Amino acid sequence: MAGRKDYMTTAEVAAALGVSKARVDQFARPDAKTGGPPRLASEKFGNSRLFARSDVEAFKKKQRRAGRPEGYSPKKGDE
Repeated sequence: MAGRKDYMTTAEVAAALGVSKARVDQFARPDAKTGGPPRLASEKFGNSRLFARSDVEAFKKKQRRAGRPEGYSPKKGDE
């Protein structure tokens, strides 16, 4: 069985990703539009969720930053 250090709480995940705990809860719920799997897997224990540290690290690597990509310059009339 994996130790406690291999799992993160919602608050720890929020701090690691730089988002709110509510946003982490959204990531852990199934996709509302498609009914697909959650974006971030978790285990529910009573009222708490635990996230595997490896899943959080993988999610963090593939998460896109908000806004326009670096080096983007709009064409005339696209603004």
